[in-house]
Amino acid sequence: MQRQPLALVCVGLLLLGILGACAPASAPGGAAAGTAASTPSGGAVPAQPPEQVRMSYAGLTAHFATSWVAKDAGLFDKYGIDAELLHLPSRQASAALVSGDVDYGFFSGRTIVELQLQGSDIVAVAGPLLKLIQSVIVQPDIRAPTDLRGKRVAVTGFGSINDFAARYLLKQWGVRPDEEVTLLQLQTIPNIFAALESRAVDGGVLSPPTSFQAMSMGYRELGAMHDQPFEYPASLVVVRANTLRERPDQVRRVVRAVTEAIARIKNDRATAEAAFGSYTGVGDAESLRLTYDLYAPAFERLPLLTESAMQAAIDEVASDEPRARDLAATGTMDMRFVRELEAAGLLRELYP
Repeated sequence: MQRQPLALVCVGLLLLGILGACAPASAPGGAAAGTAASTPSGGAVPAQPPEQVRMSYAGLTAHFATSWVAKDAGLFDKYGIDAELLHLPSRQASAALVSGDVDYGFFSGRTIVELQLQGSDIVAVAGPLLKLIQSVIVQPDIRAPTDLRGKRVAVTGFGSINDFAARYLLKQWGVRPDEEVTLLQLQTIPNIFAALESRAVDGGVLSPPTSFQAMSMGYRELGAMHDQPFEYPASLVVVRANTLRERPDQVRRVVRAVTEAIARIKNDRATAEAAFGSYTGVGDAESLRLTYDLYAPAFERLPLLTESAMQAAIDEVASDEPRARDLAATGTMDMRFVRELEAAGLLRELYP
């Protein structure tokens, strides 16, 4: 190989030195070169490699669509989060979060109450949905709630919000769960639908879009939770307390992405319906349209979890486990990042 003349090498080194001297230095205590520092509202986009984060959602229902849309619309990516989404039924989802197998969970407030009673330091950092949107769907020959006596009704799992909906509505109708109606755990919404189709069960708790798909096929809606006049922490963003302490900026960016996903759902029907269909496996256009019409207004523009909503979950658990009455709703949540977004005027930006 021919060697470069010494003079040319010296000139090259001199130019490199000049360019290096002109490069901007990191501000003391600030971001390194090539990395954007986050604002308190989480608005800046990190230029560093994205952080790999595992997230679970507890059901194949549009309750958890904020995680789907944040992923598919690139909102997690926008804020430096390389999110891997996993569908895990509620019990598995909570165990995975506690063990560290996942970093964030999308599940209900009841699960937080149960985990705290077990000694786990788990808190909610956002509350996208504070209303249960579920229905008891039954065989066509079930005409009234009393017809369920002696019958079988499917839920995803005992202790899930799906189970809560079944028990709540049955009690409202004067039908005693476990005594007059057999409740069966079938793990997932698709499993419940399949059991209805095979007549293995007489009814089941379904959520949109699957509930709408079932009704289009002739199954009947016997009752709906979204007609009930109370708040309930149906879909929360949940994290371990040590993550809050060690990676607060990451949590801030996740909350920002979820908040923007809510706005995307409300403002972009096509994107929302595509996510509903993709993650639930429902392809019926009319079912997806009805799902959007029900959920789009139900998601909270500002995902601020309220104490009254969490108290509903505490009271629910306390009916079986009296120790839950010792829990304070404020101890189950940390809404600082949601309040930062509110103070920074994000809602005015998202909903001009």
